[in-house]
Amino acid sequence: MASTAPKAGAGRVGRSADLTATFTERMRRTSLSDTSVKLRRKGSTAPIAAKVTYNKATRTVTIDPAGALRPGTTYQVMVTTRAKDVAGNALDQKQAKTGNQAARWMFTTR
Repeated sequence: MASTAPKAGAGRVGRSADLTATFTERMRRTSLSDTSVKLRRKGSTAPIAAKVTYNKATRTVTIDPAGALRPGTTYQVMVTTRAKDVAGNALDQKQAKTGNQAARWMFTTR
């Protein structure tokens, strides 16, 4: 991934902010959904309901939570290896490691 918003480790993020990740290459739109892009509270395995959309022109996936996030809470966004580029290659965020690696980042709401 090229970038995320909010940035990893960001604090005081608005509770209704859309979350985005921009990829370095074009992705298969059908591989980006709530099964491959997940939003969770830190320490929880339960996903938070969110609409996931992909803009092919900007190579950006947007995660729009179904409701306002909790104040003062740390969240993790994960793009799993189910996300694939247009050639069908699975996401591999850390190519130096063996096997494909998911992308993750955390932020805290205000």
